[in-house]
Amino acid sequence: MGFITGIKVALGGRSAIRDPDEVDQEAARIRAAIERSDLSECVEHLRQQRGGAWEDRHYYCDVVARHADLAALERLCTADRRNPIAHLLRAARCITLAWEARSASDTLTSQSWADFREHMEHARGMLELSARLDPVDPTPHVYMMDISRGLQLPPEEAYEHFKRAVARDRLHFPAHASMLEALSACRHEFWQVPPDV
Repeated sequence: MGFITGIKVALGGRSAIRDPDEVDQEAARIRAAIERSDLSECVEHLRQQRGGAWEDRHYYCDVVARHADLAALERLCTADRRNPIAHLLRAARCITLAWEARSASDTLTSQSWADFREHMEHARGMLELSARLDPVDPTPHVYMMDISRGLQLPPEEAYEHFKRAVARDRLHFPAHASMLEALSACRHEFWQVPPDV
């Protein structure tokens, strides 16, 4: 059992991040709703994931991000511009598309990098809006940490989003896991560790 996992179990939290490709009953229901092009059911389910269920919101956002049509998510955002979940889902889908664009070929071409960057920048704007519309949700900040790493932004930016995420849910497992990934990148790639980590 890892350090953070051990802390979470000791404090009564869940012990692991679930894989969005797992088939649990709720994920299967959300996938079926996506196949019927009924994103309202997904939004309603995510709206209920608050307080002690922030990790569930992150998990089900990942489920939607892997399966939803971007055009349908764009229509959802247009229909209700003040819906933070709609913008969160659209951003999560853009992040998924960014990584798909980047890994579409064996070598990183200038076009795949441009597509990657465009999707990430688009997602960043939507996450900023989602965070303003729902200031207690840690989920946008966890996704912003992923964007910071993906765009190779200064590590302080990812760390600021980590602090914002854990200020909203101090044991938010996806936030801690993302920060550990960022620290690993600091050690092995291009980042320097922020001084107060």
